[in-house]
Amino acid sequence: MAHPIYFLFLARPKRSWYELSEKERQAMDAKIRKSLADVGAKVVLGADCSWSSGQWQFFGVEEYPDIEALQKHVATQHEIGFSQHMEELDFLGSPMPPSASPSAQR
Repeated sequence: MAHPIYFLFLARPKRSWYELSEKERQAMDAKIRKSLADVGAKVVLGADCSWSSGQWQFFGVEEYPDIEALQKHVATQHEIGFSQHMEELDFLGSPMPPSASPSAQR
């Protein structure tokens, strides 16, 4: 049985993002949202951290039903050129039982 995959990202737009027109940015955002829906992903959290970080503008967590869904979504991001407009630091994880949590070890 497949377990969900969690995708945590820290991101900031590159200069090229701001060189796109508002209409182009909105179209790209719409394609990203459609791709997430098409692969069955859920946006767990999206947060603005620009007020607290000099390095990153926002971060988020997405839940994918399996690794193949995440790979399909990433391929779509590359196809539409989204990756060339964002700098990201990404982490993947899978659920762990509460007993395995570091806080449970105390």
